[in-house]
Formats: sequence, structure tokens, C-alpha cells
Amino acid sequence: MTVEPLQPGRAGRETSGTRGSVSWEVVQETLLRLPPLIRAFVVTLFHTGARCGELAKLTTGMIDRTKELWVVNLDQHKNSHKNKSRRIFIGPKAQTALLPFLLEIQPDEQSSPRRARPPLTLVLLLLGK
Repeated sequence: MTVEPLQPGRAGRETSGTRGSVSWEVVQETLLRLPPLIRAFVVTLFHTGARCGELAKLTTGMIDRTKELWVVNLDQHKNSHKNKSRRIFIGPKAQTALLPFLLEIQPDEQSSPRRARPPLTLVLLLLGK
């Protein structure tokens, strides 16, 4: 007996049912109880529609900040195996949340536990993901 290997993008599980969005009021109540880094992560997720993994891998150097609306073009993402592009648009509210955590000196760095203000990559570590 042979087992078929998993196909790209298929982890052997299917999503069942529908998922609803969380109201901004619920998010705001939650933000009051979060540390600054995770607060920035949640605000950015809410206002961009980015996936947790996408945001966690984000570096300062990946963000095109030459225009009013910042843009991230992702090379690797959930549907890259289907030759689809993925862009994250970062508007003013998400920009305000992200700005304190952008690393100007090391734009391609993701994380280091020794930094006083770690980039967003550490959020998944803090959440145990």
C-alpha cells in the first residue's frame, strides 16, 4: 500500500463552516489588555487583512513606503504554488501601529530576542505559535 504525498498548499485538512469577522468594538476592548507589540500586531492584522504568518515574517525592507499607502509584495504566501501574487496594503492606522517596530538600521532583520523593541516576528513566539 502506498500513500499519496501531500500536494503543495494542501495540508490534509479542509476548512469547514464559515468564519465571521470580529467587530472593531471587541478588538478595541481586547487591545486595552495587550502589551504594545501584540497590540500593534492585532491592529495591523485587523486593518490590512494580512495573515498572521505573513505579518510575522514581515521585515522593514519588505515594505514599500515610497507612497502614502504602503505596499508589501509577498514572494512566498498561501497561494504562491498556484502562481498567484499577494500584496498587503498598509494604510494610515496600520502604519501608526507598525512604525515604532520598524528597524531602519537593519531593514531585512526579522527578530532577535536581545532587541529592546523586537520586530513583529516575535509575536508568534510570545503567543506560542
